Amino acid sequence: KEISGKITFKHLYEIAKIKSQDPPLEWKSLKEICVMLIATARTCGIEIVKELDPKEYGEFLQERKKVVEEQKKMLQEKREAKMLRTA
Repeated sequence: KEISGKITFKHLYEIAKIKSQDPPLEWKSLKEICVMLIATARTCGIEIVKELDPKEYGEFLQERKKVVEEQKKMLQEKREAKMLRTA
């Protein structure tokens, strides 16, 4: 499965604290909100790690940028092919 981003458990906890103030989530415990956020992150392709090494994360971002550019290129080619079929 493709990894689209990375966050730490500390980031997740901070997000959960903010989300706990939302009216629909006020009655849920912080643990329940964290579990919900973990599931959502995994669905979105976000990896949750203990620590983020800045150098390693920088390399990940550069590699991710290449992947995104390739995906954009493929999408553009598909659009052009579709336009040729409908023309």
